[in-house]
Amino acid sequence: MEFFVQLQWIFWLHGHPFCSPEPLIFEFPEIMGHSRRDYWLAIIRELVCVHQLIRKYQMEDVDKVEALSRALLGIVRLQATRELVHGLPFKFESLLTFLTCEHLHGGDLILKAIAKNFSSRKKRVNGRILQRSPFSAISANSVSSNPATSTNPSCVVGTVIPVGEFLIGDLTPLEKAVLQSRGNAKLAELAQSTIASVKMGGIDTNLAVMKELSLPFIHAWEWIRELQSWNDPLKTITFLLICSYILLKNYHGYVIPVGLICFSGSLLWIRQDQGKNAGDVNVLAPSPNAMEQLFNLQQALFDLENNLRMGNISLLKVRAILFSRVPQVTNQVIVSLVIVACFLAVMPFRFLLLLVLWETFTRYTYIREESTELLFRRAWEWWNRVPVVSVQLLKIRESKKRI
Repeated sequence: MEFFVQLQWIFWLHGHPFCSPEPLIFEFPEIMGHSRRDYWLAIIRELVCVHQLIRKYQMEDVDKVEALSRALLGIVRLQATRELVHGLPFKFESLLTFLTCEHLHGGDLILKAIAKNFSSRKKRVNGRILQRSPFSAISANSVSSNPATSTNPSCVVGTVIPVGEFLIGDLTPLEKAVLQSRGNAKLAELAQSTIASVKMGGIDTNLAVMKELSLPFIHAWEWIRELQSWNDPLKTITFLLICSYILLKNYHGYVIPVGLICFSGSLLWIRQDQGKNAGDVNVLAPSPNAMEQLFNLQQALFDLENNLRMGNISLLKVRAILFSRVPQVTNQVIVSLVIVACFLAVMPFRFLLLLVLWETFTRYTYIREESTELLFRRAWEWWNRVPVVSVQLLKIRESKKRI
């Protein structure tokens, strides 16, 4: 059994491409499993990550050597562990520093702290001192945990004291990033555990849950339709007058901020009045009858196919208009677009919104109901007269190559 890993990354060493732009193909012959493929893929990804870090922070000279040395150390550690246990351990990627940071929550902050840590150390190379900061920060917890550096750990906690080349008493940026990443990882694990505990198996169950969660939006849409139908004229007139006043006074720019503030207040109100099981969703369990579930699945697939077909027909009609399959229809569309463009160029935006508002909420009044139905009928008849372009299915002849 052979595994193929196609790599399309380009390694950049010393500012120049290391390999050709053609993809490299590595073969990992293995009878059972894919541990060898995973092993080499992890090493290659570690090298890619370290070179991305070097390019991102423009490391040169000693900083670049330190980054590559740390990556090499992780690869050697992985190789030694593999030889010791005669296989790959569980989550072996955690032995590789840069690859692990790519998958951690806040791993980019850890990599940034590592890059700053490289450039903040004071070293002497070939008899000359590089420009570094005078102190290397080390936390009080690290010093107190080392018996060789401190005998009374409580004396250094809470203070910042420079001792030689160390700055004692504060967490280093790297330690802060690691602690923050650990906290975020624990929160993510708790969130994932709640997802695993939710029982939503089957299409019918998921549809029932989605319907229950969509009830607020359904109620909002029903409320808008009720205003549009003029069943309660007082509510509709009040709504139109308030919206018209906002548009005429040019207050529509404050609608979204005020809405967000109201939504924030509603969240606080819900949090104050929530009970023990607030937010839980109660859904009626679907019928366990296998035949009924099969029928519902068949009906759902039929509806999906019908919707896809209608969508394709609409797109094909639009394509026919674009390519002038019927020149008369295309000319009508061109004239309509020009008229609308001229109208939009002359009409101010707030008056345009006001016009759309009144047109939407007055189309079903007793004055305009007949004309609205007639307009929709003529538009539907015009759309049905638009043909579709032909669709040709081409068969691809694949040449079977024996590997």
